Amino acid sequence: MLKKLGASGLVLAFAVLLVPAVALAAHDFKLTNKGTHQIDHVYLSKPNEDSWGDDQLDNDEVIAPGRKVTWSINDGCIQDVKIVYHDKHKEIEEKFDTCKYDLEMTY
Repeated sequence: MLKKLGASGLVLAFAVLLVPAVALAAHDFKLTNKGTHQIDHVYLSKPNEDSWGDDQLDNDEVIAPGRKVTWSINDGCIQDVKIVYHDKHKEIEEKFDTCKYDLEMTY
């Protein structure tokens, strides 16, 4: 059976083995505040998790209107994203693909 697979079969088997490693490779994720309210907190978590991860902003860091921030993420592409504004208004983007898209908030 292995002789019949030949080189193309080995390449396919090697590619299948690489898929999980590529899926978890670090990638950049950009959040832009296109609204008029300051963003004070940004939380990420994998979908279906019971709790949010750490705040992605440092203690004294905020995202002012018109500004953007970029993070390196190495925990998979699909993330739930929670945004908390200075006035405590909250928005949640569920199952957001951080590999394909940047997030623009307009509140």
